[in-house]
Amino acid sequence: MKGYADLLLTGEGGDLTDQQRLFIEAIARNSSRLERLVGDLLVAAQVEAGSFAIEADRLIWAESSPNQSTQPSHERRRRGSS
Repeated sequence: MKGYADLLLTGEGGDLTDQQRLFIEAIARNSSRLERLVGDLLVAAQVEAGSFAIEADRLIWAESSPNQSTQPSHERRRRGSS
């Protein structure tokens, strides 16, 4: 569903009216929301089944400055920002 909505939003199916674009954007948003919900349900099922493992990781917090985010430094590196 999301793939088709994204395809339509790129214009592959032809030009869209403003109303059609709004409807298809809503479909894309809601399909993303549904995808996250299914992922959360899968994690909940793993937790209930006892097959969900959490690994501890050491976090190194950089000193705060106006140019730095409040994310841990390993998160910033993984996301490609510094």
